Amino acid sequence: MPVFQITAPDGRKFKVTGPAGFTKEQALARIRSQYSAAPKANLKEQNPAEYDPASPQYQAKYGPKAVPFGENFSAGVGKSFVDTGRGIRHQRTQTLLTLLRSRLT
Repeated sequence: MPVFQITAPDGRKFKVTGPAGFTKEQALARIRSQYSAAPKANLKEQNPAEYDPASPQYQAKYGPKAVPFGENFSAGVGKSFVDTGRGIRHQRTQTLLTLLRSRLT
């Protein structure tokens, strides 16, 4: 399996491994298909209203009225059961560790 080391114009290095008969040109094509030299636009700059908590767009997506009360309530109840179970499991583990330590000393 041929292995090619390719350095991008910005200095990033890539190691490309291909099947038998794989050429350097094919390795370059694979890197070009997966790598873009253009910087990606910042999402906050593209749509600042979506990131401003005071904007109506933000409130519609993340605000208290974005999810119906029933869904919020049921999610909260479910989370409380999960958290309680984790607390009980943690307490049992701590109790067992304490018992083991007391018997070993």
